[in-house]
Amino acid sequence: VDDIDQDSVKRTFAAFTEEFPYVMVDTASGVDRFALAAMEQATDLLVVSTTDVPSIRAVRRQLDVLDEVGFVSQRRTFVLNRANAKVGLSVAEIEAAVGLEASFRIPSTRLIPVSTNESSPVVERSGGGSVAARFDEIAEFFAPSPDDTRRSLRRTRRRMTQ
Repeated sequence: VDDIDQDSVKRTFAAFTEEFPYVMVDTASGVDRFALAAMEQATDLLVVSTTDVPSIRAVRRQLDVLDEVGFVSQRRTFVLNRANAKVGLSVAEIEAAVGLEASFRIPSTRLIPVSTNESSPVVERSGGGSVAARFDEIAEFFAPSPDDTRRSLRRTRRRMTQ
């Protein structure tokens, strides 16, 4: 890690974007120099939070840092994980605290930790149901199927209004 600098990260992402139509980077929580280098190249930021106060506060702080360093051109899409968990906070309260509307709400389910522990994607599991459907919606939002013009048009309209 000490041998990798921000310019190396930027060059790597430039090479990826030349080769692939979509490049997704899952950064660690928090904002370090590698995450900043990746986000600087991004067109979209997928912001994910669970429904607990520490997670919500961390997301709000990360968004504040991004604003402070001038990362304001990337479209921000908020995903609320465990959105149906009964934890004393409403979705509206969470959205107000984060400062973004939850574009996607992932329901709480035992399938996610089980899938993670078994290294088996929840979208490929039998009984993935509503969780798999939410992940499919997120994928379609960012990379609509060529034959699904309805969703593609919805995404274009949404992008124009944000």
